[in-house]
Amino acid sequence: MKKTCPYCGIVDYQHKSPIREAKRKEMYKSYQSTREDNIYGAKWNHLRDKVLFNSKYICLYSLYKYGTVTEANRVHHIVTVRDNKDLAFDIDNLIAVSDKAHKEIHKIYNSSLKAKIKLQETLREYNKKYARGEYSPP
Repeated sequence: MKKTCPYCGIVDYQHKSPIREAKRKEMYKSYQSTREDNIYGAKWNHLRDKVLFNSKYICLYSLYKYGTVTEANRVHHIVTVRDNKDLAFDIDNLIAVSDKAHKEIHKIYNSSLKAKIKLQETLREYNKKYARGEYSPP
């Protein structure tokens, strides 16, 4: 069955349209250049690994809020990079969390400014408690 490429008009064989590829590359380049929180790289990966290691890969949010031990696979910026870029690499502004906890945290952040500020204080306190050894996992 013959097909016509909607991008370049070539008929009858599978190919990568040069026009489509150029548009895709242009859109990606534009996205990367305008992304405000583009902090991720080797420095971030090292810091992320350090935060996860220090928490023994335990989700501190689940540990203190629900009393459950869950594997942490993300590191969350307590004060978001969008709100304060200066804190992007501040280890005291980072907390180890699971995917589920991370989604829950952002849902609360997006609900209201008051709830966001209160949760940020709570997350800082969770970090301090863990650092002091105030909770031993079962």
